[in-house]
Amino acid sequence: MARKRNGDDLSRRRRAIGGRLREARESRSWSQADLARRLGIPQRTLANYELGQAIPAEVALALLEVAGLSPSWLLHGRGPMSGAGPTTARLAAELRSAADRLDPPPVDG
Repeated sequence: MARKRNGDDLSRRRRAIGGRLREARESRSWSQADLARRLGIPQRTLANYELGQAIPAEVALALLEVAGLSPSWLLHGRGPMSGAGPTTARLAAELRSAADRLDPPPVDG
């Protein structure tokens, strides 16, 4: 029973994050196609995120950068929607850099 409850809680949190993603997109008057293009993902994938599919870390980081979202707002619904401008973008860039150091992109050649 605890396993089912934990799964339900995770699903509820994912749907809440998806709802906030949609709210942020709509507040900027972006269509799904607009935001998907900015993120470099298919529109259908973005639609699935808005419906509660898990958002990969690299996409979440891109959202922080592209839409200027507050990490606390996107993940937990706390605080203002928009990040503190350059601070959020800088944090996202630092997190992306740290992730790249942990899992560097393949080198051609």
